[in-house]
Amino acid sequence: MDKREFKDRVYGELETLGKAVANRRRLELLDVLSQGPHTVEELAQETAMSVANASQHLQRLKKARLVATEQEGTYIFYRLANESVAAFLLIFRQLAEERLPLIDATVQSFFRGVPTASWEEIAAELAGQRAVLIDTRPENEYLAGHLPGAVSAPADRLEEKLDKLPKDKKLVAYCRGPYCTMASQAVAQLNDAGFDALRVEMSVQEYNHEMRTDNQS
Repeated sequence: MDKREFKDRVYGELETLGKAVANRRRLELLDVLSQGPHTVEELAQETAMSVANASQHLQRLKKARLVATEQEGTYIFYRLANESVAAFLLIFRQLAEERLPLIDATVQSFFRGVPTASWEEIAAELAGQRAVLIDTRPENEYLAGHLPGAVSAPADRLEEKLDKLPKDKKLVAYCRGPYCTMASQAVAQLNDAGFDALRVEMSVQEYNHEMRTDNQS
């Protein structure tokens, strides 16, 4: 193998990975899968795709070894291949936000008017038990992993959880990250019901990444 063949082979493999994620639908699928395992039917519903279309995208991701499958009974669940894929997605998103200002402008425009705080801004209130952290993702994602101390209150089932939430504390809602709308939906419903609620821009993946980084320092 000469130098040129070596370079072409290595960068060709990098190209395979790049092509696998060079699609907005596949990036969204990876984002949902970073929350925990899902069936193709669940993923299709979450991403507004047909099952056939979602399946095709998932096979492309599986071929690039970004996702894997596991069978439970008659169901096949997709999941991220490993923690490295989750870390890659987070760093990729952060790089895109840094280099592409339209992302931030779009996010700010969409969530304008939604009470929002950073994790740093509400950490002291959570630590002092003056606020309650609520996870507005589906329950299966909560069970797969959640922020410390969070209670499960899925956005699509929030009505049945209202009488169990305290009105004498601030409610801090989170979901899948900065592009997820479930927390903002929950905040609007909670504030209409007389609670003091806000959205926080934090995800389980980002929190875990920060914890690992701090432990390595």
